Amino acid sequence: MISEEVSYTMINQLLDGLYLYEITLLILGTLLFLVLIVLLIVKVVTRQPIKVLIPFFIIPILMIGFPGIEQFNFMNGMAELKTKINRAIDEPENEALMAEIQESVERYSARPVRNPQNLIIIGEAYEILDRSDEAKNVANTVLDKQPDFSPAIQLRERIEVNQTVERVQKNPDDQQAKRELEQRVSSFAMTSEPDLRSLLSIARAYNVLGDTSKAEIFADSVTIMRPHIDGRARLRQDSLSPDR
Repeated sequence: MISEEVSYTMINQLLDGLYLYEITLLILGTLLFLVLIVLLIVKVVTRQPIKVLIPFFIIPILMIGFPGIEQFNFMNGMAELKTKINRAIDEPENEALMAEIQESVERYSARPVRNPQNLIIIGEAYEILDRSDEAKNVANTVLDKQPDFSPAIQLRERIEVNQTVERVQKNPDDQQAKRELEQRVSSFAMTSEPDLRSLLSIARAYNVLGDTSKAEIFADSVTIMRPHIDGRARLRQDSLSPDR
């Protein structure tokens, strides 16, 4: 027996990105199609002509097909957006790619996104575009409904680490910000999944705190995961590493 939670997840995936009128069309079209099937069976059993029913099948097909195409386009677009986000890690200076991500996130975030995985993709796109507050809002929206959803927890904590790094960079004498950053990065380093963005954030945080050895360990981990990315060079590009 399928649990209510699994059923809800399946429904979310099937209807994700659809407006209410599109969901209504889908439901009514499905019901009409079933009614026509029943009528068709009755006519076959009673040996009545069925030709009169055939044209009516066009209506539910169109009603089901329109939202079906929209949902397919949405899911395909979200997969492409995720691919672009991953590319942006390799090509942070690619302005054309950033423009594509900007266009995609504006288009898909305007739709009613319900699936937490798709919401996180949108949040990660905001993060890539340096729209940290919007990314954090997306993570919080997911966590309000699913407090244990690890991708949302990781996204929020990474953003908080990055925002605290920026505070310390703007005011290096802010000891309170430094203590806060030490606490955040220490916790994040122990609990986060080892993805590239998180490793880079941890490396930057340790580097701005002056812990070069830990910064280079995490920067080297980036290079191990993605050999064509020089993690230490990324630190130097951020102007965070001390001159050597």
